[in-house]
Amino acid sequence: MKTCSFKVLIASLVILTFAASNGFAQPDTLDIFGAQASQLGPGVYHAISDIWVAEGQTLTIANETDIVFDGNYGFDIHGTLTTFGGLNGIEFKPYTPGNYWRGIRFTPTANQLSILAGCLITGSDENGIYIDSCGVTIESCTITENSSDGDGGGIYVLDCSPIITNCEISNNSCDDNGAGIYLENSNPDMYECLVTGNAAQGNGGGIYANNSHPNIGGGEFTDNTADGDGGGLYFDDSNPTLSSVKINGNRADNIGGGIYITFGADPTFDPIDLCDIWENYAGCGSDFYTGGVTYFDVPLDTFTVANPTEFHAYPLLFFSINPVYSTVLQEDADLYVSPSGDDGNSGLNALNPLRNISYALSKIIAGQSNPHTIYLADGEYTYSQSGTIFPLNMVSYASMAGPDGSEQDAILNGENETMVMYFHGDHDITCENLTVTESVEYYGAAVYCYISMASFANCHITQNNWTGMHFVGSETEISYCTISENDHSGLYFEVDCIANISHCEINANSGASWGAGIYMTDGCEGVIEYCTIMDNSASSMGGGICLKDTCSPDIYQCTIQYNTSGEYGGGISCSDLSDPYISYCDIQHNICSTWFGGGISVLTNSNPTIERCVICNNSADAGGGIGIGDWDIASAEIYYCTVARNEATTGCQLYANQDSDPFIVNTSFEAYNQASYTVHLDGCPNADISYCNIFNDNWNYLVGGNGPPTGLGVMVGVTGAGDSLDTYNNVYADPLFADPVAGSYLLGSGSPCIDAGDPGYPSEPGDAGLPDIGRYWAGWVAGVQKDNGIEQPKEFSLQQNYPNPFNPKTTISYGLPMAGEVQLTVFDISGRLVSELVNGWRDIGVHEVMFEASDLASGLYIYHLDAGDFTASGKMILMK
Repeated sequence: MKTCSFKVLIASLVILTFAASNGFAQPDTLDIFGAQASQLGPGVYHAISDIWVAEGQTLTIANETDIVFDGNYGFDIHGTLTTFGGLNGIEFKPYTPGNYWRGIRFTPTANQLSILAGCLITGSDENGIYIDSCGVTIESCTITENSSDGDGGGIYVLDCSPIITNCEISNNSCDDNGAGIYLENSNPDMYECLVTGNAAQGNGGGIYANNSHPNIGGGEFTDNTADGDGGGLYFDDSNPTLSSVKINGNRADNIGGGIYITFGADPTFDPIDLCDIWENYAGCGSDFYTGGVTYFDVPLDTFTVANPTEFHAYPLLFFSINPVYSTVLQEDADLYVSPSGDDGNSGLNALNPLRNISYALSKIIAGQSNPHTIYLADGEYTYSQSGTIFPLNMVSYASMAGPDGSEQDAILNGENETMVMYFHGDHDITCENLTVTESVEYYGAAVYCYISMASFANCHITQNNWTGMHFVGSETEISYCTISENDHSGLYFEVDCIANISHCEINANSGASWGAGIYMTDGCEGVIEYCTIMDNSASSMGGGICLKDTCSPDIYQCTIQYNTSGEYGGGISCSDLSDPYISYCDIQHNICSTWFGGGISVLTNSNPTIERCVICNNSADAGGGIGIGDWDIASAEIYYCTVARNEATTGCQLYANQDSDPFIVNTSFEAYNQASYTVHLDGCPNADISYCNIFNDNWNYLVGGNGPPTGLGVMVGVTGAGDSLDTYNNVYADPLFADPVAGSYLLGSGSPCIDAGDPGYPSEPGDAGLPDIGRYWAGWVAGVQKDNGIEQPKEFSLQQNYPNPFNPKTTISYGLPMAGEVQLTVFDISGRLVSELVNGWRDIGVHEVMFEASDLASGLYIYHLDAGDFTASGKMILMK
């Protein structure tokens, strides 16, 4: 142990000498205010205003003295203060329990021979002790239950080198950094101090050192917490020395549970007086984390494990940790965890499960050649009930699986205190059959993935108090998951993510400005397919999906309905060079409440391709179906879509402006009961709209705006059926949808859209004639057959039911390239069989079956096809 400085020894002698003389008289209880000098105590003093020691003056406070502050008053030291307390023999505290005062403040003029000894400092809300540019001594004090709305709840040290020895610094809090101790440009000596139970909302629960070089000898840092980084100790551009220090049980919600070392910091660990660092916890780097590239040699007496992994020290390649002893026995094996388990068990089988998931993550050894899985039993995992510490610090090659069955569920519940799962530089992890719920905002999500590779299957991410899943620079596959009722975006991707999302339900997320269902920004790509994205609400852009800043995923065969946004894109918003490929999607009943693009908005140099989509029954001020332009030049390529029954005061089906000039072919625009143009073009003289059907039951509102292409909407002839035709071969006639009131936009018999498409484009599958106009071609499911017949299927297929959602009837279509036994069944979300639609021999060809659900409750249903070796499933929603 290092010896104290000369100043500490002198202070101790002074205390002993004064205690022996005990020359103070006992005063009566007294109100005090203003300047104080000479001596106080023993007794109780009632501060009724700020008090201070003036520059050049000295105040001595005797043992058995209390100074209580009756209001938000402070004690400023501009001169010399000496106290001579026994164990907490002098107390500084509020007059009324539960109220606050402003702490003790040593200013730059304070005498460096000032000594606080044997004091209790508690209940301040502006740092317990603030030391500015003066090297005072704090000895044998208890600094507890103080707070700060900034830095340094217990002690704040600025530009000086105090001595702090044999003190307890406990249960202090701050809104920013350094709940126990905050150091800035300071080099204190700290000996044998207990720093415990402090909580920072920012970084450094126990101590935060900025450009400081503390010498820490002996003592303990235990059970401190930070909502950010560095639960125990946070070193920013600092070079501390640590000897014989115990660092245990500290926790950071983000990174560096025990010690966080930033770029430029270089701590030294004494190779003789070894430290003990064990069982701290964080979302990444539970015991150590460094943000720099310096190599650290860490000689220790005790560490968490004998062979550290990146769970314990991140990045591991920057640490050499060689402990004499360890506290956790590691296992190169699958592990089992149950809420009723015991961390004293082996965890090697389901009969001897561990209790704490975070303990299992600390134990497991996994790698590319030895991947493992942590199996979770049915039940709820919380900190309060099962001791699970969140966020879970995920480990590469260590997957996590809940029970595989609809009657069981592994629930990871953050209890509205923290994130739940944290991936940081992790890879080759699969998470399945998990429910993640009740996380709280910090770094943005219930599940947070930073530069990681992870996949998720059959998971429920629901009812979290911020984003459901947040990915930064990561690759992920998300399948058959439900992401619902989160208080921000359901899925959030940024910075070059690659995301493959399939067969997911992304519903009822709200509170985000952009992309309540899915938000992608900064160069993300991937595939979103077979998903249902419904009832999400964003205050600005993209109620269902928002794509910004060069994000161009493929969006295929998704149902995007009943989403809302405040300004742009109730269903989908594309902006800032985002060019997604949107195909075979059902985009209906979305609302942009104040401006532009009820179904889809296209802004700021974006150019999506939209093909074979139904865009119907959406609403906005402008562009009820599709809005293009507004902020800057934008465009879109639109093929074979049905855009109908949307509502807007300007351009009820399509609105474009600002030289946007979309390219549109073989698309049907139909307006009903709208006193606005079906297609409204402002300043788009080069828009290319051809071989489309444009209809409004009010013939005065077909095509208009300020600057549409010359001749668009000007009738120059008729079709063979007598329907009006303009110079671009656009047809102006009722498309004769099968039942648009019921949501069916199939082409009815005699529709002018049949064989009216651009002959330069390929015909529909099995059709030797001209292309049809719109999403559905003649012969699709309930449509009419063409005279030239239908070519037989060349492969098995199962189509998305239509309409979807439905009430109470929908049609399911499947194709057979050969005759054989077929079974088509419907299950509810719990896996219960609710209907057997087909069970028997069927001939080659395309078949369609009506599913009638009058007797069933609203909800999600699964339909499943078995035909020989071919199996396929789809999801459909009954909405009554």
